[in-house]
Amino acid sequence: MALEIHRIGSQPLVVVSGELDLAGKDLLEALLAHVRASSSGPIEVDLGRVPFADTHGLEPVLGPDVVVVAASPAVTRLLRHLDVPLRLSS
Repeated sequence: MALEIHRIGSQPLVVVSGELDLAGKDLLEALLAHVRASSSGPIEVDLGRVPFADTHGLEPVLGPDVVVVAASPAVTRLLRHLDVPLRLSS
């Protein structure tokens, strides 16, 4: 798994690539905590490059201050099954 932080103006965007499971959960949580400490407002997360995720790996993006703006088809299905609101760009 790889993580990147981009800024669109003052808005942070976290881009996740690779498989997102229990092994990557702590790293993603730490990165989101860092972004929270350095900016205010919601954190946008792009999961479009994640071919596989499980519920453990997705747990960090389920917070009220996280907005999923892109997701691969497999991740979209899992998030919808978990009833997570998505703001996916078309």
